[in-house]
Amino acid sequence: SAQTDMITNVGKTVNNMDAIAFDAHGILFGGTSGAGGLYTNNPVNGTATLVHSLVNASNPSLTYGVTGLAFQPGTGVLYGSTSPDSPNSSDSLITVNPATGQVTVIGPSGTGRPYTDIGFAPNGTLYGWLIGSGATTISAATINLSTGAGTSLGSPQTPAALPDGGGLAVSSSGVIYVAANGHKGAPCSPTATCSGAFWTINPSNGAPTTIGTRDVVPGAAPTSTALAFSPGGSLYGIEGGDGGASWNLVSIAVPGGPVPG
Repeated sequence: SAQTDMITNVGKTVNNMDAIAFDAHGILFGGTSGAGGLYTNNPVNGTATLVHSLVNASNPSLTYGVTGLAFQPGTGVLYGSTSPDSPNSSDSLITVNPATGQVTVIGPSGTGRPYTDIGFAPNGTLYGWLIGSGATTISAATINLSTGAGTSLGSPQTPAALPDGGGLAVSSSGVIYVAANGHKGAPCSPTATCSGAFWTINPSNGAPTTIGTRDVVPGAAPTSTALAFSPGGSLYGIEGGDGGASWNLVSIAVPGGPVPG
């Protein structure tokens, strides 16, 4: 059960789909963690189509898994954040060729931990939801596009569990949204009830404001592990993992925003 009625299921996608991003033309791309693949997703029913495995641009034997994807405003360059279980360059910032899946590594996050999701603001600032050193805190951070390193905005949070951290996206008006796992209840698993919060983040100090929460039964995901705004301003997310039986594309009704569809 959900405390809010913000979230509507769109449809099942592939397992480990832990990153999504819309390009300027409204094409929804997705990326998987672990061995890693780049997909396009149908925003009407969630169906995913493989574009290519995520491989190094110079050495295709090197593969990558991702937790976040984001298109840079103006340039259309696709950035990604690699997963902790990525076979190569884990916990790092990368760029991805959306036509071929070829990866260029920029550099590590700087904490030895991952960005659980990333998103560009309209002014070109790249934000990430960054797990801190020692994996005891998580906070919103700005990301250096030249080095990959993150700088926390402040207000580090200490959730009950940090399995994947949750999704992050920035609206066309510059509002930072975060779906934060484990911030209300027990760690997430197929047998444990767990909870999550849906926040906006103050870009000046990183402080969260709760706009929704979710209390879910065992076997369901407490929040969205990836978030992305469409060019029309609708918010989408991925639910799965962390106790979820499968990965699903969902639409999320943002207070004061358009109705997804």
